[in-house]
Amino acid sequence: MKFLKITSVFVFSLAFVLSFSSCDNFFDIDAEEVVENGENYQNVYDADNAIWGLYGKLALLAENVVVLNELRADLMDVTSNATADQIALNDHTATAENAYCNPAPFYDVILNANDIIYNFDKMLAENKITKENYDPRYSDVVAIRCWTYLQLAIHFKDVPYVTDPLMNISDLNDNAKFPVKNIDELIPVLIQALESVPTLEDNTLSSFYNKSIQDNGKSFNLNMQLINKRLVLADLYLWNNQYVQAATQYKAFITNSESGTSKSQIKYKVSGWVWAGTNEPRFQICYQRYKDQDVTSFRNMWKEMFYRSSIDAATSGTMGLQDEMIWMMSFSGSANSYSPFVK
Repeated sequence: MKFLKITSVFVFSLAFVLSFSSCDNFFDIDAEEVVENGENYQNVYDADNAIWGLYGKLALLAENVVVLNELRADLMDVTSNATADQIALNDHTATAENAYCNPAPFYDVILNANDIIYNFDKMLAENKITKENYDPRYSDVVAIRCWTYLQLAIHFKDVPYVTDPLMNISDLNDNAKFPVKNIDELIPVLIQALESVPTLEDNTLSSFYNKSIQDNGKSFNLNMQLINKRLVLADLYLWNNQYVQAATQYKAFITNSESGTSKSQIKYKVSGWVWAGTNEPRFQICYQRYKDQDVTSFRNMWKEMFYRSSIDAATSGTMGLQDEMIWMMSFSGSANSYSPFVK
């Protein structure tokens, strides 16, 4: 696999991110709608809103993650509509100037996660949040950061690893804050971080758990957007060749009891697949069973995962009991939540 390179654009990226997170250092302007840093993180609802904001940042990675993973692999190919940057990725000739090679969106998520973790620890120390409420929320943010670092390492191999909150541009001059780790060095560190979180169980205490919202005339199952920490840890184990540990976490996910129903009975239709009619796996590229020679029986339904709703029967099933989709970022189509895959 040919890795991309993080060059001096990383420093620019951090400066760009920090220019927004610490804009009060540059402009002495009062903004009535802005919550000052000291006024945030006062209670559990502030904590949940911070996490939900982090998921919003994470959703902005959708195009980068899918295009980098699949266009450089074999699930996508370029068409006449492809941009020069996409063609270069497909041909494995991308340079640092390629828009998809900019790590800024990934570090935007990571730096926000670092800030949230720092403030969660502070809230716990100041008794603004209980240990019971702290544990699943802290664990979720660590899992999001680990997943984001894994994506960076898969594509860039050598990545600056930072876990401290960066409050000022001057922090960019402290090289000790940015140790560069290659993928083989980074993954054990990520495993250790996720193994050390207080809980790997679902964050059922979140005020967004088991909730459905309306946005731009559409309904969304919020459970689909919450990260599953066991699956992130299992993937990290796979990358580290720890197959028994990976299988243990995958099994724990599949067989975990939720609402009194074993996930093994409903997850991905583990048994009873029928290759015609309605009871079959949804997201597939194949011919109908026994019709391999019939070109009219060919179906390409893989692309449906990019536009089906989080409350669609093929994705979410009953509230909280997904059918085939594991993790799903939803876009409403509004100006602030527009799917990059539409274009």
